[in-house]
Amino acid sequence: MRKSSVTSRLFVLMAATHLFPLAPPALAQTDLHFEQQKLTAIDALGGSSFGFSVAVRGNRAIVGAPRADGAGNQSGSASVFRASPIHALWLQESKLTASDAATEDQFGYSVAVFGDWAVVGARKDDDGGNNSGSAYIFRRDDKGTPSDPSDDAWIEATKLTASDAGANDEFGYSVSMSGKRIVVGARFDNDVASSSGSVYVFRREDKGTPSDLGDDVWIEETKLTASDAEGGETFGSAVSIGKDRIVVGAQFADTPGGIGSGAAYVFRVDDNGTTVDLSDDVWFEEAKLTASGSSNQFGRAASISGDRVLVGAQNNSAYVFRLDNSGTPQNPDDDGWVQEAKLVASDAAEAAEFGYSVALSGDRALVGALFGNAPWAADSGAAYFFRRDDNGTPADPDDDLWIQETKLIASDASFTDFLGFSVALSGGRAIAGAPFDAAMGAGSEAGTGSAYAYTVSEDVPAGQVPDGNGVAGLPLVLNRETDGSIQLSWGDSCSEDDTDYEIYEGILGNFASPVPLVCSTGGLTTESFVPAAGDTFYLVVPNNGFREGGYGVDSAGNPRPLPVNTCLPQSIGSCE
Repeated sequence: MRKSSVTSRLFVLMAATHLFPLAPPALAQTDLHFEQQKLTAIDALGGSSFGFSVAVRGNRAIVGAPRADGAGNQSGSASVFRASPIHALWLQESKLTASDAATEDQFGYSVAVFGDWAVVGARKDDDGGNNSGSAYIFRRDDKGTPSDPSDDAWIEATKLTASDAGANDEFGYSVSMSGKRIVVGARFDNDVASSSGSVYVFRREDKGTPSDLGDDVWIEETKLTASDAEGGETFGSAVSIGKDRIVVGAQFADTPGGIGSGAAYVFRVDDNGTTVDLSDDVWFEEAKLTASGSSNQFGRAASISGDRVLVGAQNNSAYVFRLDNSGTPQNPDDDGWVQEAKLVASDAAEAAEFGYSVALSGDRALVGALFGNAPWAADSGAAYFFRRDDNGTPADPDDDLWIQETKLIASDASFTDFLGFSVALSGGRAIAGAPFDAAMGAGSEAGTGSAYAYTVSEDVPAGQVPDGNGVAGLPLVLNRETDGSIQLSWGDSCSEDDTDYEIYEGILGNFASPVPLVCSTGGLTTESFVPAAGDTFYLVVPNNGFREGGYGVDSAGNPRPLPVNTCLPQSIGSCE
C-alpha cells in the first residue's frame, strides 16, 4: 500500500534502553468542542445545496453539492478539503465532477472518503435506465511529491453501476467506504419486490502492485438484500461499512413497532479462513435491529464504528447498539446485538428531527437535528455530541452510559439553514452540513449551502497509542529479545478499520530528532528491530492519525516530549 507522508503526530514514546509501566487508561474528562471553520465552495452558487452530504476521515473531508449546475441543472459536484497543518485550517483541495456529467444526475448526493480514495453517488444518473444511478470513484495523485500535498490532484478512477441496474433504482443514494471496499445503496431496487431495495459491495484489487494505485480495479463483490425483504422498505436508505461489518438502513420496513417504523440490518464478512485473500469472502446477514418501543423511519441514518452501531430515526431519537460476543470473542458465530442506549436531545423539540443524520467514531456520537433552533434563529439546525462513559468499569460494557456533551449551532446561524442535515465524525474532527444556508451572507441566495468544521479537544491517557481516529488504545509495551533486538507492541484499538502505523527513531534528550525507521507495519501492531546505539526512543504513529502530542514516559518517569500544544502539528519528517 502506498503511504501518504507523515508530517506530524508524535503519539507514543518509550526509551529503548528501559521499560517502565505506563499510566493506566483513564476516561477523558468532558471534551471541548470548537467551531473551527465554515466551509464553502470556491465557486459557490445559489441552489447548489453544498453540505447536502459530508464525510471526513483523518485530515480530509468531502462535501457534496448535488444541486450544483456546472454541467446542467442539478448535475452536481463535490469538494475535497484537506486539513492544513498551518493553524489547522481546512483548504479546498479539489472540486470533483463526473466526466460524463449530465443534467439532474445529482452527483454529490452521497459521499465518502478513505485514505487516497473518495466515492461520490449520483442517484439519478441514467446509464442503466432513467434514474438508475451510479457512483464515481476518485483517487488522489500526489504527483510524485508525497511530502508536498499542495500539488495533489484527485483523478476519476472508475464509474460504478449495478450489474443488474434498472430504472429508478437510485443506485448511489447512499455510499460508504472502508479499506478496500465500497458499499452503495439502491433503495428503490425491485430485486425482491417493488422498492424493497438492495446494497452492492465493491472490492478493490491491486493487480499485485500494491504500491501502484493507478492499475487498481474495482469489482462487484456481492449484492445484499434483507432476508425478510418486502416491498416499499427501501433497504439501502443508509449504509455504513466498518472493519468486517456493514449496517444497512431500511427506513420504511414494517416491524412490531408499527407500519413503516423502520429497521437496520447488520452483515458480517466470513473470510473462509483466508484473511489475506479477500476474493473468497462471503457476506451474510448477522442481525436485524429495531428500536425498542415505537419509532418512525428507524434506519433513516446509520453508522458503524468497531463493535457499536448508531441508528437514527425521525422521531427525535437515535439508538446505540452494542455487539455482545456472548463471552466467546474468538467465535463470532454466537455474537448478538443489544440496544445499549436511546439518545435524545436535552432540549428535545417535537419537530426538531433529531436523528435525521448520525455519525459514530469510537466513543463519540454526533446526531443531527436539521430543524433544531439556535437562540436567535428558528429551524437553523443543530447537531449534538454524545460521549460514552464506561462508569469506571471498562471491562464491563453493561453499565456504560451515553452522555450529551454539547449542542452545536452555527456561529452565524439563520432561519432554515438546516445545519445537521448531514454529519460526519472522525476522531476529533466533525463536519456538519447546512445545505440551505445563504452561505455568502446577507443578500446572497438561499440554498447555496455550507458545512461547518468542529474540533474536539481531549486528553489521551498517557502511554496509549491512539488509532487513526484519535481513540486511545492499549499501552505501548517494549520487550528486549535474547538476540539484542527489541519488540514494540501497542494493541490495535482501531475502532473502524485496520490502521497502518509508522515508527520513528530519535535520540533521547533531543526530541526534534526522530527519523523514519519503519514506514508501514501493514496493519500489524508489533514490530521487532535492532535498536540504534545509545539512548534512543521510538514513536508509533497512526498513518491517518489526528491528534498530536507525545504520550509516554522517559527513563526518569517524566512525560515526554515535554508538554506541547496538542492541537498543532509537529513535523517529524516524511515516511514514504
